[in-house]
Amino acid sequence: MYLIHAQLVSESNEELPADTPEVILRCARSADRLEHVVLHPSAAPAPGPVLGLFLLGTTLEAAEDAAALLCRRALRSRELRGFRLLTCNAVLPVAYYEQLLGRTDTGEPGPP
Repeated sequence: MYLIHAQLVSESNEELPADTPEVILRCARSADRLEHVVLHPSAAPAPGPVLGLFLLGTTLEAAEDAAALLCRRALRSRELRGFRLLTCNAVLPVAYYEQLLGRTDTGEPGPP
């Protein structure tokens, strides 16, 4: 399963509707292999709301492509007209890899 983050933005600075996850779910097709959607109203480092789409996929690239297609399909819905897809990709969990490398929050080498 892959977690893909999608940012939808409005040209007129409208807020993303609270029911956006339901809109995405309604627009999903079985080929998308979507399992779950969650809306994070404010997710750093993104400058606004982020959708988390959990998809089954054979590869990360396939999951990212499926998420982008699904989001574009949802943008044609009445609820999301006026929004556009800004980004749609997996996010590297930097803290996890920093921990594996033994680095601290400051970037200095940590304990082995």
